[in-house]
Amino acid sequence: MTRQYDLIKGLSWISCLALFGQLLFLITQQVLEGGAGKVLLGEAGLWKAFFYPVVIKAILFFLFVQALSYASLIFLVWGICQRWKIHFKFSQKKIYWLGILFWLIVFFTLCISNIIFFPNSFFSTWVTSNHHFYFSFFPVIAFLWALLVVSLSVVFIESVFYFLYLSFKKRRRVKLMIIFFIILIGFFIKTFHHEFFEKTTQPNIIIIGLDALRPDYLGVNNRLHAGLTPHLDRFLKKAVVFDYTLTPLARTFPAWISILTGEHPKQHGARFNLDAPSLLNINFTIAKALRFQGYETWFATDETRFSNIDRDFGFDHLLKPPEGANDFLIGSLNDFPITNLFVNSWLGELCFPYSYANRAAYVTYHPSTFVHRIRQQLPEQAQLKKPMFLAMHLLLTHWPNEWANSQLSDLPVTERYEASLHAVDEQWAALMQVLENKNLLNNAIVIVLSDHGEALGLRGDRLLKDETHQDGQDSIKQVEREPYVTTSPFSLKFGTEYGIDTSYGHGTDVLSLSQYKTLMAWQAQGDFVWQAKRVSWPVSLLDIAPTLTELFQLEKNPIFNGVSLKEILLSGKKNEMIRDFYIEDGYKIPELATSHIDVEKVLKQTLHIYNIDSKTGKISMKPDVEKKSLSQKSYAIIHDHWLLASYPALLNNDKKEDRRWYIVDLKTRAWSGDLDSTWAKQTPANVLKEKLIGFYGDEEIPENAHR
Repeated sequence: MTRQYDLIKGLSWISCLALFGQLLFLITQQVLEGGAGKVLLGEAGLWKAFFYPVVIKAILFFLFVQALSYASLIFLVWGICQRWKIHFKFSQKKIYWLGILFWLIVFFTLCISNIIFFPNSFFSTWVTSNHHFYFSFFPVIAFLWALLVVSLSVVFIESVFYFLYLSFKKRRRVKLMIIFFIILIGFFIKTFHHEFFEKTTQPNIIIIGLDALRPDYLGVNNRLHAGLTPHLDRFLKKAVVFDYTLTPLARTFPAWISILTGEHPKQHGARFNLDAPSLLNINFTIAKALRFQGYETWFATDETRFSNIDRDFGFDHLLKPPEGANDFLIGSLNDFPITNLFVNSWLGELCFPYSYANRAAYVTYHPSTFVHRIRQQLPEQAQLKKPMFLAMHLLLTHWPNEWANSQLSDLPVTERYEASLHAVDEQWAALMQVLENKNLLNNAIVIVLSDHGEALGLRGDRLLKDETHQDGQDSIKQVEREPYVTTSPFSLKFGTEYGIDTSYGHGTDVLSLSQYKTLMAWQAQGDFVWQAKRVSWPVSLLDIAPTLTELFQLEKNPIFNGVSLKEILLSGKKNEMIRDFYIEDGYKIPELATSHIDVEKVLKQTLHIYNIDSKTGKISMKPDVEKKSLSQKSYAIIHDHWLLASYPALLNNDKKEDRRWYIVDLKTRAWSGDLDSTWAKQTPANVLKEKLIGFYGDEEIPENAHR
């Protein structure tokens, strides 16, 4: 005989089978097909991290929320079945099997919803990976989904109204009215409480970074990309745009630390992403200086995996995903059909902080979710007692150039990059609209920049060319050749489809200025009035902090490596400043410098170089590995139209040289790898070499290095 609570037991069993079946399927596929999961499970050194309290706590909470979501589904199905039992006089046995069937229908509907809204989900790719099948049957899938959703909605709404009917029938009107008025009063307070705050007079300072944005891909700079970035184009036409801006190191964390400090990575110590805290030398930041001046400081970003900027850098408020091992682990693991559907809601923010508004968890990341976070948590102008300094960074344009409803994995890297650039343009415009609606732009200075560029395997992404090589003792055959983005992965046509004039990624090659040229534009609204103009001579991201320091008479950093651009902004100074610019690469492995990044190979090459803090879960580079990696860095100095680059020696070089040197004329693209050649002696190569060695010191570039 079927008892009343047998349905709950049956639903519990089938829910457990579904949950653990999905988890087992996910892990099995990761191990069999390769990927992050296979590497993580096979790395013995990482297993101890799973037993750190901070990690165990996050994993247990994650599993609890997963179980709770299924428990909610069980309760919903059981409650509706009890409603049917009363209304239709069904027997307990019939209700049992009807409940099991109803659960399966609901679960099937949720799985179809996951396929439609999250095509990159692991549990969707078995359908979406076959594009012909997916697009052929998508209308059928969509119709079936709509039919099920409408039917289930009718059942659910009818059950809710029936519950309300019973509530009124049992004279619970007073309780319901109290709840209604509490909600109404809360809405009134949320809407109007800002009227009681004072207004500020100092201008807000807003810096918005767009990761890996190449200036030559903006529509305003290149007709070939017209319409790709319409919102940014309109902004730039009304701004002071520095067309030749360089980043000292084309990686996010070092670049942002240079933006905040005005110091070169050699000075502040951030030479890689996730640098060891003991090796950082950061005292001054523009956020600290502005806070001392009376500003309220905010930092916001949609990814923190390789850039851990926190309150220690001078920020009062942080709007970002939590960083550390849990971000890598939970953010990647949280990909299940039921929870995916509410991960972008307020409930998802509460239950899945490692996935909510986190671009790194791109399977469920909607750009609009981060916009919503800013809209909800950033105060309006009338709420501020102090002027605001807001630094924000968006990462849609970073590899893998994917988000929740994108389907770009099979496209060439250039097309993926363009699609993500258009998406970040839309996201940036939505954020600017939020700032405008909050009146934060009425009196503000807005700086839009990119932390670095991106090499995409295009011809010209590297400065060297076969045709412009100048004769000398160097062998052009020893210069690395990369496949062009249009080259088949199986091609061996090195003469035509591989070249020395191309490169991939960012922070991998100092001879690839596509990686080091960035966007930087300043626009003022309110008290400051700047005439829109284009500045063509070289400047640096290092110049932002000195410029803000002089504009607002802040406490100066005694070791600024950048210069103030105040005169250019205010008076339109046209005299070119000829300076030395020092650039360097980051931690590099061949698996990163390619158009098709293999996550499994990258993890195998890099996991051993990081430490995980047992108390906080934060990840940082091992100090000994970081110090050793400095000797493998490449460096360059740019002066006027000359670039001198220094690379580690090739391992198979019979001459056993300490370094390789390249001098390049940026105007003509003429170059040589032999500084003793007739042509090179007519260049400032030796002068630039002395400067480069003097800047970086003996420990990294030996003064007696061979040429």
